[in-house]
Amino acid sequence: MKTILSLYSMLLLFSCATKQSEVQETNNLLYSNWQLTHLNNEKVSFKTTLVLTTTRYSGRAACNGYNGSYSISKNDLTFDFPLSTRMACNNLKYEQAYFNALTKINHYKITNAILQFYDAENNLLMTFTVAKT
Repeated sequence: MKTILSLYSMLLLFSCATKQSEVQETNNLLYSNWQLTHLNNEKVSFKTTLVLTTTRYSGRAACNGYNGSYSISKNDLTFDFPLSTRMACNNLKYEQAYFNALTKINHYKITNAILQFYDAENNLLMTFTVAKT
């Protein structure tokens, strides 16, 4: 009985340590440089990047640089509308759609180095991969 209890305790501790390690790895990955691949379930043809720090975000959209602040609590996430430069280009409608989608984000998920943002109804808004530097 003592042996079974000891084995169970070790298994429980290992399980908790593994979960903690996975959470830490996800948190570290969140603060990577990201490259947008899909917006509103459509593959994007313009380069858009996103960089997150602990309370701020920045990046390069289809045409302009942008930045702003965001709040995070566990997997819940909200972005303020970004401030951006005002250069004119042919991709402004895509850029505006991206900025609008940022403000609809409610939570995120990271799986296999893929970052996905969802709205409050759990609709997928954006998909990012880790940017190649």
